[in-house]
Amino acid sequence: MNTFIFAAIPGYEILEKIPDCPRTRVYRNQQKQTKLQLLSKLCYKLDQISLFLEHNRQA
Repeated sequence: MNTFIFAAIPGYEILEKIPDCPRTRVYRNQQKQTKLQLLSKLCYKLDQISLFLEHNRQA
C-alpha cells in the first residue's frame, strides 16, 4: 500500500506529514538533487547567454 501512496504523490509536501522512514528520505534526496541539477543547468544556460551577448556587443 505504501508504494501506491508514494507513486500517487506528485510533490513532496504531503511527505512532510509522513514520519521520516527511509523511503521518504530517499525520495526527498532525489527531489533535492533534481532541483540542484536544474539550477546548475539554468546557471550554465544563463552563462552561455551572457557570454554570447557580451561577444555580440564587442563585435
